[in-house]
Amino acid sequence: MARTNQERRPRILLALDDALGLELRLLETVDDELWSMPVDIAMDATLGQHFRHCLEHFQPPVLSSDELLDYDARPRDRRVEEDRSHALRRLEALVGSAAEIPASDLSRRILVRCRISNQPGPSGEVESTLGRELMYAMAHAIHHHALMAVMCRSLGVDPPEGLGMAPSTAAHRGG
Repeated sequence: MARTNQERRPRILLALDDALGLELRLLETVDDELWSMPVDIAMDATLGQHFRHCLEHFQPPVLSSDELLDYDARPRDRRVEEDRSHALRRLEALVGSAAEIPASDLSRRILVRCRISNQPGPSGEVESTLGRELMYAMAHAIHHHALMAVMCRSLGVDPPEGLGMAPSTAAHRGG
């Protein structure tokens, strides 16, 4: 029996598809008004702001073919925060690019730059792989997704199922 493309796709890329799919379902769940409404229990942040932050952490590993992956150079596109249609277009483009990542690229060695300290001086740089950075982006998003789920509930909206639930937690709970 021949295996489908989905069965041949590495687990990490399937997980990426799932994470981006959750973000797509979030965009479909809320309306334009709720997208940019400050939520008091989230220090007046908006769903759009958290979404933009997650999107811009997925973009470097998905879109970059450079040897340097620079998380400090994120564009901080405020239109994503304020315009749900623009956010959807940006996410759809990212989903398309993610679908094109070849399995062989997961082990590609890269140098990663990310400011992790408030101390003066340059950002830290470490060696990594594309696969590891995709894992980082997904783990990072889980925590923002959890807050976004709380924000949705506070706005009277049921969040998409699984939003903010870590896969390890779901497995531990038997789900």
